[in-house]
Amino acid sequence: MNNIEIALEETMYEMIFSDIPKTNYKIRRSFDRRMKKMIRSYLADNTLDKSVHKSKKRWRYIIIIAVTLVLTITAAAVVCYNNITLEKHDTFSLLHIEDTEKAPENIEQEYVITAGLDEYMRNTFYNNDGCIVEEYKDGDSQIIFSQMTFSHFNGTRINTETAEGTITAVDVNGITALYFENGKENTLVWNNDEYVFSFQANKLGKDELIALSESVKPKQ
Repeated sequence: MNNIEIALEETMYEMIFSDIPKTNYKIRRSFDRRMKKMIRSYLADNTLDKSVHKSKKRWRYIIIIAVTLVLTITAAAVVCYNNITLEKHDTFSLLHIEDTEKAPENIEQEYVITAGLDEYMRNTFYNNDGCIVEEYKDGDSQIIFSQMTFSHFNGTRINTETAEGTITAVDVNGITALYFENGKENTLVWNNDEYVFSFQANKLGKDELIALSESVKPKQ
């Protein structure tokens, strides 16, 4: 692309998004990149002649309609909690997180539960560079504790089929966490800007999970 095309692309992008109604929906980077690619593709297929302003105006409104439709459809199904996005579907949800510059690619610092779980039997389900999953079991009571890197966490699928009305934000040591109940187990998810942590328990309630989460500390 030459300088004129680059300038036109940037101008069109700013004009398009300046016309979109303000919402609480956070545009993802992937969506941002796709929109720029659409504009770039359009410019590559159209000659910059005297009719470019008319074409640009028509393309601008086509994209505005498309973007507004996408936001209208997805905004009701997407909820954000402290950098964690829950993408709600009919019987399940996908969890995503925005990358941060200081988020490590591998688990460099392991975190552990410091609350007393002496009566529980501990078993490591999974342990690699990007994910640690442990089970704590005492009779019928089961607790799953996970620590993941951001890249490993992205796209995590969870069961939220019967979680309507229970998806809420709770505080964990000053950090906003995502909490929900699906009838079979209760889940709490949060991040500390380096790793994502989660608890899933079939016998513990919200207050108990919050207390357990507040006991998660770096392993000494």
